[in-house]
Amino acid sequence: MSKFSVKGNANYCASIVKIENIIPLEKRDNIVGTMIYGNHVIVSKETKVGDIGIYFPVESALSDQFLKENNLYRESSLNADANAKGYFEKNRRIRCMKFGGHKSEGLFMPLSSIKCFTNDVPEIGTDFDFIDDTMICEKYIIKTQNMQSSGNKESKQNKKLKRISKLIEKQFEFHKDTAMFGKNVHKFDLDDLISVTYKMHGCVSANTIVNTLEGDFTIKEIVESKKQVKIKAFDVESKEIVYVDIDQFYTKKDDGEWFEIELEDGTILEITSNNPMWLPELNCYRRVEDLKPGDIVLKD
Repeated sequence: MSKFSVKGNANYCASIVKIENIIPLEKRDNIVGTMIYGNHVIVSKETKVGDIGIYFPVESALSDQFLKENNLYRESSLNADANAKGYFEKNRRIRCMKFGGHKSEGLFMPLSSIKCFTNDVPEIGTDFDFIDDTMICEKYIIKTQNMQSSGNKESKQNKKLKRISKLIEKQFEFHKDTAMFGKNVHKFDLDDLISVTYKMHGCVSANTIVNTLEGDFTIKEIVESKKQVKIKAFDVESKEIVYVDIDQFYTKKDDGEWFEIELEDGTILEITSNNPMWLPELNCYRRVEDLKPGDIVLKD
């Protein structure tokens, strides 16, 4: 009897689930949607209510062996069948993907995908990242890229990847992992009062200029010297420019993937994928990774 266990972060492990619903998708005949632990997941049109399979959450990473045995790598030479081609990159990361405008917040795989590891079928609700001593999935961690120099000059790409490694003592508290809400809904009663917040943050490059009442400074200057200045901001309710105090001074290493955005006026922004940007016409924030060419963002 194989042992299904959780040895890593439980929020990024696989789960044995049963399909409870099927959601037709507009203008899509070969795929449908379903809700798993409160997440909308794209599955094939052959999927039926009652089917049992394996759910992998967003931001987990499948093991190399799992990808190889299921021929899921985009680079076919990495698959067990060198003629088969999948859609996973070498980083093995499960991301929130869009299929014809429909988001898939996770990956659903048939039970047959673990047949090469075990013939046992675990119960619905079983969470695992290991089958016996074989790792199946893990939390995705962004790999730090080593800085390389060409002579005395660093490449432009390396400069964009450079990080400030210093964390200012007592000014930054790491996020504590909490259990996935979708797996714990049954613990709440209908009359319970709960507070739900959306965590939004991100990073910009160290040389980004920040406007303040006291002048313009790079964000690196402000953080490293803990400058007590009032920074320029936009009040989304009053629609006015305001100057606000700085709550905390900290740096965070590898806080998302880096993007380079060129605005219509030629301004170049170096910013992480999880940074929110205000879209005045839509009156909402949107993460950098979700921006599209032509989106109008607030800049001053």
